[in-house]
Amino acid sequence: MTEESLRPVYSGMPHASVNRPGSVGVFSLPGGQELQPFPDTSPSQNFDAFVKAYFSYICAATGHSAETVLMMFNDNYSASRATLILTWRITEQRCWEMDYYILGACRTCWFLQKISVGY
Repeated sequence: MTEESLRPVYSGMPHASVNRPGSVGVFSLPGGQELQPFPDTSPSQNFDAFVKAYFSYICAATGHSAETVLMMFNDNYSASRATLILTWRITEQRCWEMDYYILGACRTCWFLQKISVGY
């Protein structure tokens, strides 16, 4: 490092507005370089389509409806009600299956252990 390289260099930003902090210029920009704006590559126009497609894959894998997961129902009351009723029935079935196949076996093992110990 030389003394010249440590000297602050100021480059003004084109079209800068003073009302935002940090929007006036850049310090310590090496000589011979110019400021370039970042290209706008944000998916702002297609973001809703991306979210719906992404969650539709997740919903298909888990067996839920996309309307229920995203909480975005259409204006048709009957279709929205049917979606919620179907989701509730699927949830009740999964709760019953978990209780019967997993928790029931754990309860049976626990109960048989308590009997064998003499409680």
